[in-house]
Amino acid sequence: MVEYCPKVLTVDDEAFIRRSIRLFLEDYGFTVFEAANGKEGLKVFNEVQPDIVLLDLKMPELDGYQLLDLFYETAPEIPVIVASGTGNFSSVVKALHSGACDYILKPIQDMNVLRHAIQKCLKESDLKKKNQQYQKDLERQLRRAQKMEAIAALTGGIAHDLNNILSPILGYAGMLMNSSLPGDMVYQRSQKIQKAGYRAADLVNQILNLSRKDEGEIRPLQLRYVVREVVRLLKGSIPSTITIRESLDKRCGRVKADSTQIHQVLMNLCTNAYHAMESIGGILTISLKEVLVTNDQDSLLPQNKESEFSGIIMPDNVPSKTLQNNSSWPNSPLTTDHDNNDCCFQGKYKQIEPSSDGPPCCCSVWEDMYDPSSSGRIPDNLLQSGRYALVQVTDTGKGIPDDIRQKIFDPYFTTKDEGRGTGLGLSIARNIVRHLDGEIHFESSPEEGTCFSVLIPILNEGVRYDEEANKKLQTRRSGSQNILVVDDDTAIVQMYKEGLEESGYVVKSFDSSMKAALYIKEPEKISGVDLAVFDQTMPDFTGIQLAEELFSFRPGIPVILCSGYPMDNLSELQRSVPGIKSLMKKPFTVECLSIEIQKVLHEAGKQNNG
Repeated sequence: MVEYCPKVLTVDDEAFIRRSIRLFLEDYGFTVFEAANGKEGLKVFNEVQPDIVLLDLKMPELDGYQLLDLFYETAPEIPVIVASGTGNFSSVVKALHSGACDYILKPIQDMNVLRHAIQKCLKESDLKKKNQQYQKDLERQLRRAQKMEAIAALTGGIAHDLNNILSPILGYAGMLMNSSLPGDMVYQRSQKIQKAGYRAADLVNQILNLSRKDEGEIRPLQLRYVVREVVRLLKGSIPSTITIRESLDKRCGRVKADSTQIHQVLMNLCTNAYHAMESIGGILTISLKEVLVTNDQDSLLPQNKESEFSGIIMPDNVPSKTLQNNSSWPNSPLTTDHDNNDCCFQGKYKQIEPSSDGPPCCCSVWEDMYDPSSSGRIPDNLLQSGRYALVQVTDTGKGIPDDIRQKIFDPYFTTKDEGRGTGLGLSIARNIVRHLDGEIHFESSPEEGTCFSVLIPILNEGVRYDEEANKKLQTRRSGSQNILVVDDDTAIVQMYKEGLEESGYVVKSFDSSMKAALYIKEPEKISGVDLAVFDQTMPDFTGIQLAEELFSFRPGIPVILCSGYPMDNLSELQRSVPGIKSLMKKPFTVECLSIEIQKVLHEAGKQNNG
């Protein structure tokens, strides 16, 4: 690569001085332009746009002070060094006040002094330019953040209204299905209505995820559900010239993460993949599988970083002999078996074949194959040994050029046009993944494509729940308890009331939080209520305020809080309002509400008996 030679403009009416400066600076790689007077200097300045100017003060036609003013008006970012025989204090102050970055007294006894002054001023100029660009980037990000904040607020309100509209649609469709036989036309049509309602609710949830600005909740998560949501969103937004393929292993264990942050990471990777193929078309592949990271250098990790795993973790009942020493991996790093719908980079893993006497195995082994010359791969001291969920996003685009591979995770670095990218996506994605004790890396091949791999630790958990108890709970959809229902949407209140009464509950309902508050204050009426279902966002009283009012008269009564808005973490909410036992996000069916009521009452009964 040809090294850039800074352009220097020397404006001096003495030819000998100009020649001496030019010969000296050219030996150090500078490109020097000359001007014999102020008028000629202004002309050359406008033509060549130098990186720095050496300027004499006393010259014919235009003196140095006049030129300084003109230079500053035209291009204030170009530094000017005054080199003059006039060395009195007032001339120095005037020159610096007019915008000069330095002042050198002639005759110049040591040309190295001039060279160092030029280098210093060029460095200061470069830092100023970078600072100005950084300031512009910050201002642009601030404007974008303000827009996103406004969009998030607007989206939340719209989502709340849409979820309230969808609630009775889903609820009544479910009630029609419960009151008819599966083969009936009413059942089939109601089922179609319900499916369409769920698709609409899913779309609302996707929009909410994109607009959320909080950190969300870190909790056990099945990645395949987030991946499917991303795929559904992509299918509605990318051109038909790009084919989306997915390969999701259902046996992949859960990770501990925030679904919104994972959604953000995957959307960023998929958007980049789409842009890489936008003009030529291609295949975008998203895969999920569980892998084993083997690392013999755990001692290289910080001593205060604990790991649940050590050595090579093998699935139960899979003997070590099933590890295949496969020496026939493809030469190309981008290998996709489309017939098996399997993702790329198979050469980076050794597959563990299922044994005849053991369960199906969904794991691979992440080999210690770090190549320091590859900018995208993971040094083996970044990850501890153990089970990881591996998500790969692969495109068949043109690949990432070698000269920018080291920069793609840098904040504000982008190759996209103005308005199409902020340069923060990959940087934020890597920070999110590393915060989860995972890693993100990439492989890219010219004219073949790029594969980004995200590794997140699998939770080391036992049995997730009592399946038999859960099945019994789901079959117990009816009851005879007294339920208090409050929601400001009349259609939702009516739907809850009808559906729960059909299941045997005794329901007292209100479409006004004020009326409900008055009812709560009557001891003889509220004493018979077994459970309350409150909407959170209502005029006069919110659901939480109404619950607090209820607890003052009936301590310990369980409350289910519902909302069309994204809600806070239940555990955090229970610290301030302990009686709230469940959060339900609209829309949902009456059947789901009935199951949740039985679950909450069951737990409350166990606590009372205990």
